[in-house]
Amino acid sequence: MLFFHIGIALIVTVLWGLNFVAIKLALQEMSPFMLGAFRYIVASLPILVGVVKPSLSWKKIILIGFVGGFIMFAFLFLSIKTGCTAGLASLLLQSQAFFSILFAKWFLKERILPWQWLSILLASLGIFYISKKMNTDTSLLGFICVLIAALAWASTNILHKQLKNFQAFELIVWTSIVPIIPFLLLSIIIDGYENIIITINNLSYTGICCILYIGFIATLGCAALWTYLIYLYSPAVVAPYSLLIPLFGISFTCIICNEKLSCELIYSCIFIFSGLIINQLALKGYCKKDQQKGAI
Repeated sequence: MLFFHIGIALIVTVLWGLNFVAIKLALQEMSPFMLGAFRYIVASLPILVGVVKPSLSWKKIILIGFVGGFIMFAFLFLSIKTGCTAGLASLLLQSQAFFSILFAKWFLKERILPWQWLSILLASLGIFYISKKMNTDTSLLGFICVLIAALAWASTNILHKQLKNFQAFELIVWTSIVPIIPFLLLSIIIDGYENIIITINNLSYTGICCILYIGFIATLGCAALWTYLIYLYSPAVVAPYSLLIPLFGISFTCIICNEKLSCELIYSCIFIFSGLIINQLALKGYCKKDQQKGAI
């Protein structure tokens, strides 16, 4: 990856790390399905100002919107609501990096090199170390929900990679209209129409800011940039950067919630950054080797 694109990946992981704090705060004022509906209503607003539909069939738009929008975030929000802390959910969600590599090998027939496995292993050790040392409890339901969300994210990476000649921002905007209906229906059925009205009337400034952050920054901004990177590179190359998200997520939790920054987090950062460095240096060397063979 170019240094410019590495910088984009790092910015996205920082903002997505903060997104878990926003999700946690928002879920204190509304149900998971209500938050999902609000998220995608906000994310689809650019359609009103003339953002054109990408040159994709409605079948592909609906598929991507349903898998990467509704399934992923319905189960992610449910996991946090049913026992997982925001920090632990951000950790477990990064299992999508493993799924992305496996899916890239199975469905895209991409060759996964030994150094890629080594980089993922080092980074995963860092995540495992954090999760082992965190004093948190999670329900089995919450754990399963996060894994389903991770599978949905990895599947969406593959779906994005299979697309050709598309604009990332337009794609995110138009796929955002897909999850609105199932989220609203589930919210009406489970929460009740009256509770939805009461929640809207009682939203605090914090809740409103969280919805705007999740909808505009985390969805329109970060998801569009991430989709752009997946389009440029292999999911197996881009996905490992998501392993930084729990580090930033836990760090922001420590700062915002005044929690103590532990030595375990620092040690885990070393593992994760080591994995990313190996991934990038080895990738650069592999590309140069291919170029030399091509020149011969």
